[in-house]
Amino acid sequence: MPQVVLSGHGLVKYYGSVVGLAGVDVAVRSGEALAVMGPSGNGKTTLLHVLAGILTPDQGEVWLGGERVDQLNDAARTVLRRRRLGFVFQDNQLLAELPADENVALPLMVDGLSRRDAIARARNTLGQVGLAAEVGRRPGELSGGQAQRVAIARALVGEPQVV
Repeated sequence: MPQVVLSGHGLVKYYGSVVGLAGVDVAVRSGEALAVMGPSGNGKTTLLHVLAGILTPDQGEVWLGGERVDQLNDAARTVLRRRRLGFVFQDNQLLAELPADENVALPLMVDGLSRRDAIARARNTLGQVGLAAEVGRRPGELSGGQAQRVAIARALVGEPQVV
C-alpha cells in the first residue's frame, strides 16, 4: 500500500462563531488522486488551505511526510508550500505583468535558483502542459484555460510531493 504523504486529523477551523471544519480526517497516499466535493460553503477551500498550511487549524494536526505542518511558524510554512506543495488556486493568481515563463519560474527564483536555470525549467514545464508556444505571453493574452495551465505548470515546476 502506498505511503501517506499528506494527512489531517481532527481538523477544526472556526471563522468567529461559524464552523468551517468540524473534526475532518483525511489522508492522501503517494500517487493517489483525491477529489474534494460538496456544495458551496461546506469547507472545501478551508480544508485545502489548512492542509497546505495557508491557514492553521484551531484544533487537529496536519502532517506532510514526517513533518507536522500546523506547528510550523508562518515563514516555515511558506517555505514548505514553495518546496513541497504545488497549489493551484481557483483564480490562478498569476502576476499580470509577467509572461508565462516568468510566472512559472518565480517560485524557483524566490527559492534561490538562478534566473537562467529557473526560466529553462519553467519553459520545460510549460511544454509539458502544452504551452511551449505561449511562454512569452502574459496572463491577459491567454485564454482562461491556458492561464489555468500556466498556474498548473507553476505548481508542478518545483516537483512537489503533493499538488
